[in-house]
Amino acid sequence: MGLEKVRLHLFHKQGVLFDRVESQFATFDPAEGKMYSEGEVLITLAVPSDAPQAHRLVSIRTSGLTIDRKTGTASTDRAADFTFANGTGKCVGAVYDPNTKELQMRSSVELNLVARGPMASP
Repeated sequence: MGLEKVRLHLFHKQGVLFDRVESQFATFDPAEGKMYSEGEVLITLAVPSDAPQAHRLVSIRTSGLTIDRKTGTASTDRAADFTFANGTGKCVGAVYDPNTKELQMRSSVELNLVARGPMASP
């Protein structure tokens, strides 16, 4: 099944936060329970559903992403760029498991941390 202008809200168990997945085009295979997007995908983690965000949200930009409907796991073998409260990073190949809230970076990992204040070390 072909999908256009995809925006998924994958709610956490408590229902207060959700992970947002956005893509212009994707395909969904109901038999396998998997969605795949060949093109660019933006994932924003832990978006508050009922309150303004308190800090910069973690976001991941990649392509060639597969999401397993049963587990919620998102994975790619391609380059991924990400931002988080105290920096940025990139890697090649990544797996995000919403159940453990763990992002595994497979190879060529680079992290750029920003100092937390004017007197702090980067």
